[in-house]
Amino acid sequence: ADRVKMERVFDRFFQFTLHHMRAWAATSVEVIIQHDDFVWTSGAFMSPEMYRKVIIPRFAELWRPLRAAGKKVLFCSDGNFMEFAEDVVAAGADGLIFEPCNDFGFMVERFGQSTVLVGSYVDCRDLAFSPWEVVREQMDRTFAAAKRCRGMIFAVGNHMPANIPASMMDRFIEYLQANWQR
Repeated sequence: ADRVKMERVFDRFFQFTLHHMRAWAATSVEVIIQHDDFVWTSGAFMSPEMYRKVIIPRFAELWRPLRAAGKKVLFCSDGNFMEFAEDVVAAGADGLIFEPCNDFGFMVERFGQSTVLVGSYVDCRDLAFSPWEVVREQMDRTFAAAKRCRGMIFAVGNHMPANIPASMMDRFIEYLQANWQR
């Protein structure tokens, strides 16, 4: 991508979004979720330099008024942003919300002691199509990893579609409630 041409496009989105971030900073909300699918499931679709020199610095600017107002910022992306997770946290994200294309173990090891993590090893496709033993194993791995986190919200990657069998959903919720304190 041509950086000069792309910066003009990014700047228009940035200015529009900054207006809203300033407005949110003036409210009583305590946490803001910045959702930006700036990568694909397979990862970056532009050069890493474009992300590090153009996009992520704009995140830092967007979050400045929020941070000044004492807000917490959770960054969410549906794509694989592991390559840029450190940059996003350095830009001011207090938490990361991510899909299964990001390795939960990597996120726990790298950010579990410093950053709120919203995710798990559980993928909704397994809830919909795999046997209970697969889902339970993913949940157990998540519970074990959560012990290494200062702050973590158990979330199922790719969200929970309507095609998850009711019996699987019941088992999932029952097992989650029985084990989330361990």
